[in-house]
Amino acid sequence: MLTVAWQPPTDNGGDPISGYIVEWDTLASYNSLNLPPDKNKVPISDVTQRSYTISLLTQFSAYYVRVFAVNSLGAGVGQDASPLPGVPDLVRPGKPVTVTATAVTTPASGIYVQWQAPYIPDHGLPCFGSLSAPLPCPNILGVSSVFGGVPLNNYVVEWSLSAVFPGTNTKTSQGNNLYLLPADGLVTGTTYYVRVQVVNQNSLVSGFCQRINVSPYLCPDNLLLYDGSYTTGAYVTAVMP
Repeated sequence: MLTVAWQPPTDNGGDPISGYIVEWDTLASYNSLNLPPDKNKVPISDVTQRSYTISLLTQFSAYYVRVFAVNSLGAGVGQDASPLPGVPDLVRPGKPVTVTATAVTTPASGIYVQWQAPYIPDHGLPCFGSLSAPLPCPNILGVSSVFGGVPLNNYVVEWSLSAVFPGTNTKTSQGNNLYLLPADGLVTGTTYYVRVQVVNQNSLVSGFCQRINVSPYLCPDNLLLYDGSYTTGAYVTAVMP
């Protein structure tokens, strides 16, 4: 898959932007005789949308992509994506989101860690929508492309006494939660930092999510926003009961 992102034009031609058009082709002239999905033009009516993911492309083939802004008079001049051409390839999965760590005493004393599946691919661009309102990535043969083109294998949970993780304290889970227990070496009254990553069935590993969501942004770790500023969340921590 390829994901293209854009910003509204600085000049709307004196008329509000009413949508966008995303076009792609295997030729820079956009005039090949290819059929979809290797060549197409897709209208987007949601003026808040800032990205679009093109799926079912041929791996290792080169594609050219451009975006048009549209107002009541029609489409403007297309803006080529950069860098071009783009080449679909297997990628590592996106990182998990909404990681929480909570001290619990039942069914046993420990730290209960929860998270949600990745929502944004590893490259950091939402498949559809925008950073502040990302939409789910497409399913290809029943598998979300956010996992890097192949199914999920497992999640890895790591914990540490500080935000510097030595990489020695880990547990795996097939689901979206697990307990950290005294048997794992945790000590009562101690604060632990927790982070989670994804491993897919190609053994490609995501980045870690180690930050709390900052609404509306998911697991922001010095996340670059469209206006050029950055946002970040607090580290995920809990005190062992």
